[in-house]
Amino acid sequence: SQFQVGDDNVVRLADIGLMNPGEAIDYELTLSSNQPQTFDLDVLVRSARMPNGFREKITTTVVP
Repeated sequence: SQFQVGDDNVVRLADIGLMNPGEAIDYELTLSSNQPQTFDLDVLVRSARMPNGFREKITTTVVP
């Protein structure tokens, strides 16, 4: 999977050309740290039919 990290620290994944109804794609995000840290993730998905997308805010803790 290809991705880009912008100057705004936003990770942008490559576009998915076509998905069939009922099809799903899973992504695994791996974070590592030398000390415990808490991160607030703001996840946004968009499509041609939903240009405003769907947003979910998630908090996760990374433990070395």
